[in-house]
Amino acid sequence: MKNQRKENEKFSLAQFLRRKFLLLGALVCEVIALLMDKGIIAGSDELTTRLTVAGMIIVLIYLVIDGLKNKYKYYSQKWGMGPYAEVENEK
Repeated sequence: MKNQRKENEKFSLAQFLRRKFLLLGALVCEVIALLMDKGIIAGSDELTTRLTVAGMIIVLIYLVIDGLKNKYKYYSQKWGMGPYAEVENEK
C-alpha cells in the first residue's frame, strides 16, 4: 500500500503536460481566431467564430474533467475507498 501512496504523490512531468494539453489546444484556437479577426491571417468570419467556439468548448471539457477528478479524490478520502483513501488514512 505504501508503494501505491508514493505513486499517487509522485510528480510526473508527462502527466502534468497531458493535463495541460487541452488548455494549450484551446489557447491555439483562440490565438488563431484573434489573428484572423485582426486580418493578419486570412480567414472568413465563419471560421473565426468556429475557432472561438471550439476553444471555449475545449476549456469547458478541461474544467469538467478537472472537476470530476477533484470530486473523485474528495469522495475517495471521505468514504475510505480508492487510491486516495490510503494517503489520508496513513497521516
